Amino acid sequence: MDCKQFNDNLFALHEGEIPDELRQSMEEHLSSCAACAKVDAGFQTLAELIEIEKTAEPNPFATTRIMQRIDAAFERTDAQNTPIWTRILQPVAIAFALLTGILIGSYTAKTGTPAANQVADKSEHIELLKSDFFISEFTDEDKILDLNK
Repeated sequence: MDCKQFNDNLFALHEGEIPDELRQSMEEHLSSCAACAKVDAGFQTLAELIEIEKTAEPNPFATTRIMQRIDAAFERTDAQNTPIWTRILQPVAIAFALLTGILIGSYTAKTGTPAANQVADKSEHIELLKSDFFISEFTDEDKILDLNK
């Protein structure tokens, strides 16, 4: 018997579902092959672990937790079932607001704000006066500090 045949029939050997002559052949191969002996030992350990887990008591609160998760999942799907017009209207309203903001911004950029135009006009007017009257600086009398007091 080779290792492949042994591995193919390993489960049947442990379940006792193979003929006696095949079983003897597998036991002979098991005693002569270290690799198959290691696989058999691992299989037996796994089978013992499964038997231990079969006898373990399940958590009594597991059912409650599972049912709570199922209920929560159904509640989320109910919340997601909003009317179609609401799901369509919300993105349309956001797009409209964004477009309105862009249009207002581009309109005010083209025409310029009155305050910005007035400041630019005043600074140009002051520069014109300076050059016409050969005055290097204008001072506002109310802004001069009197340090001699």
